[in-house]
Amino acid sequence: MTTIPSTIELLRQKALAYPNENWNDRLEEIETEFRYMSDFMLGGGKDPQRSALYEELRARLRHISYDLEVRSTLMEMPYVKVWQKELLMRDNSTEMLQSSMLNAVDESQRHQALYHAFMALLTSYHWDKTIQEEWATFLSSQQVDGVIQATLTSALTLSAIEHFDKYKAMCLANIYHDNRKETVRQRAYIGCLLALSRVSGDEMTSVRRLVLDNLTPEGEERLGNVTEIFMQMNMCANVDKDAREIQNKIMPNIMRNQPFEITDKGFSERKDNGDAYDPEAENANLDSLEKSVNRIINMQKNGSDIFFSGFSQMKRIPFFRKYVNWFVPFYSNHPDLPEEAIQTAKTKFAERITERGPFCESDKYSFVIGLSSAISHIPENARQMMENGELGPLGMHGDDDNMQNPSLLRLLYMQDLYRFYRLCPLAEKMYNPFSELNMCLIGIAAATHISDEEKRDLCVYLIKKDKEMPVRNTVARLLNRFDDKESFDRHYCHAELKLLTNDYPVAITLYNRCLEIKPGNKMCLRSLAKAHYQNGEYDKAASYYDALHTLQPDSLSYILNYCMAMVMAGKAADVVNEMYRMDFEHPDNIDIMNCLTWTLLYAEKAEQAQKTADRMMKIEGAGKTLSVCLNAAYAHLANNDVVKAIDILKAFADNSDDNVRKDIVTLFADSMEEDKALLNKYHIEDAERDIIISQSTRDILKNIKSA
Repeated sequence: MTTIPSTIELLRQKALAYPNENWNDRLEEIETEFRYMSDFMLGGGKDPQRSALYEELRARLRHISYDLEVRSTLMEMPYVKVWQKELLMRDNSTEMLQSSMLNAVDESQRHQALYHAFMALLTSYHWDKTIQEEWATFLSSQQVDGVIQATLTSALTLSAIEHFDKYKAMCLANIYHDNRKETVRQRAYIGCLLALSRVSGDEMTSVRRLVLDNLTPEGEERLGNVTEIFMQMNMCANVDKDAREIQNKIMPNIMRNQPFEITDKGFSERKDNGDAYDPEAENANLDSLEKSVNRIINMQKNGSDIFFSGFSQMKRIPFFRKYVNWFVPFYSNHPDLPEEAIQTAKTKFAERITERGPFCESDKYSFVIGLSSAISHIPENARQMMENGELGPLGMHGDDDNMQNPSLLRLLYMQDLYRFYRLCPLAEKMYNPFSELNMCLIGIAAATHISDEEKRDLCVYLIKKDKEMPVRNTVARLLNRFDDKESFDRHYCHAELKLLTNDYPVAITLYNRCLEIKPGNKMCLRSLAKAHYQNGEYDKAASYYDALHTLQPDSLSYILNYCMAMVMAGKAADVVNEMYRMDFEHPDNIDIMNCLTWTLLYAEKAEQAQKTADRMMKIEGAGKTLSVCLNAAYAHLANNDVVKAIDILKAFADNSDDNVRKDIVTLFADSMEEDKALLNKYHIEDAERDIIISQSTRDILKNIKSA
């Protein structure tokens, strides 16, 4: 524990960097009061209020420390320093900031006042209860415009995330409870959750409880939906992966199969290079196009931020050099919009997109600015189609969709936040809540105040992500926050974590405990079968998969896993007929053929295995799956056709993406090491494996060397 004099001296040293500001005056006041308190005690005086006064002095020092932290970080950022003099010298009182926005004579003046209030709140020092109540009233009043309320709620969120202040967090809770505009409420909701993740130390429990109790007077409502919000944050952070999938796998297929093209005369039918009309080929192209478009739509419906990549470059335009504009809800008369963009925003097409489109607020501004610069180059018939509502971005919402749905509003606002932290220069040195570790901290911060059911959902979601230690550590810490330590949910999550970390014996014990609580639970039986399989207990795994197949006879996965476990238990011959039966009933199922090939190889029926493998490799897409190609290659090796086996593996290697190709040798070597028992049956030992791997990857290795 540090003493008050030592803390004063430490803060005084920090204040030396700002000699023309009043830091020393505030410190000297505290120093004087502490000296009076000390002198009175040393003189024999008894003061029943001494402890209360001492805690007050310590609180004032914490406030100064907070303010100095803001002064040395936010206020010193290059992009804030241009405002620094005005922020320090201008009257930034709550009354003045609010009055300047309410009494503005025109839209331009109001927006300038809003910008100043945004920067003032973002860089504001420690609040007290009075300031909290003043801003909570203003940002919840029906007399205050929703644009102002939503924008300043975001400023308050950024400030509370960067440097936690319980009064700012409580203000966000007040807004969530008292405001009647759902857009503003959901901004405050997210801000409250993200701010709470920044609490640490002795304040943690008391401050969180204080803020959460402040959420509603009755104390009934809590920051629920944590798992959904966590998933939405994760979907935002996955934009690069989603963009690669769209750019490399989906868009080429769409461009290749679309039936029209845009020319200087408008939309025209794409000309086929062939001479003869082929309706089957045309239908196949349209089917492929539809699948690709639906794939993007499904990604978007599942929460993927599919528009980030397309609009990210548009965040460099002058409009976004004002940091307030990253968070201003879209309106067509925004004074920072170019005139042509304002006119474009008022067209029927743009109004439809900005009202019912799938864009977050900052992307709406990017959209109308981009459209205004391109609209004169769009062919007339295309513009007509746009006006008639025949064209629009993927994911447009229908007239019956509720655009005020809280979950949708949170998702779109999360995308706005992500764009700010990812792309805005101001955020480069700020705490980023979207980093992997920080998202984990958010989950932990909320865990004390959510139900065990939500803790379970959050644990399961994290485990499915299967990331490195931050995620695993988060699950371990969440397990300690369960109210009922002996519940099925907690034991199941604990078992899933042990399965993820390859601690199979403990996982098996925990799954069995779950089954004592809920006998016959299929979710638990499935995981228990997997744990026994991974632990090399194939007979036990087979018995559980057999039981699952009995409970759910239509599930192919259970019977396939049963056969695989039997094969690994040395009983391949016992399930050959069962595999042939499934192959007969599902002749085009590549998973069944792959399992049958594997079973036949272990049953030492090499010729039948090769026939099945050859049939399997003729199915579209088979050559892109590692296990399929390996089993097909093994079947040919079992029949002494080494050249064909190498050709299969070489084709897989050549057609893989760059990430796979660079590690292809290791991938093949590790896979063959795992399958060593099978390969040894056919006298494919270390030397043979080395030759096969070398020959199938030689061209790739040459290209890597030359590069």
